[in-house]
Amino acid sequence: MEHHEKLLSPFVAVGAVVALALAAWLPAYISRARAPMATPLPDLVHAVFPRLWMHVPDVALTTCLVVSLLMVYTTFPVWGTQNFAAAMRMQGYIARACTCLMVRALTVSVTTLPAVIPQMSGTIGGHDLNFSGHTIAFQAIADCWSETSAVPSWVCFVVKWLVPWTATLSRQHYTSDVIVAMAVYWRWAV
Repeated sequence: MEHHEKLLSPFVAVGAVVALALAAWLPAYISRARAPMATPLPDLVHAVFPRLWMHVPDVALTTCLVVSLLMVYTTFPVWGTQNFAAAMRMQGYIARACTCLMVRALTVSVTTLPAVIPQMSGTIGGHDLNFSGHTIAFQAIADCWSETSAVPSWVCFVVKWLVPWTATLSRQHYTSDVIVAMAVYWRWAV
């Protein structure tokens, strides 16, 4: 590392910790201050489908991240330089997801909706934020996986287009949150 990179690293690490702390605390604070027990908005998916276990999207995302880490340590070291273009596209997908999540962080205070499940109001994760961060992550992960031959294309399709709906089916988000997240992700398409 160069000298200026060594000096910048602690500031980046502290900034990341502060950003994560704010991301965990701010939505609950904003929702409590606005309308802690507001009536949920009507949603067609919520009206038609039964509720899944609340943590299905979290478990699915954690599983996808573990698979991604395993791929990094098993598949990518033998990739070689012939896949440089694919690696650059993957870097672009990750940069796109980061951009989307930064936009989400900037707009979170003006896009807080009534909690999907009112009794959850006041707890971290009990407030709906337009748009879904889970969806952004699933879209980026599936795009990265599609650049490798380690994951079948049908799995990439399922993770990209079907798994994000678990956020709606588990009542973490409204339908509009998933649709807006997909639109925002594709706004920065490479």
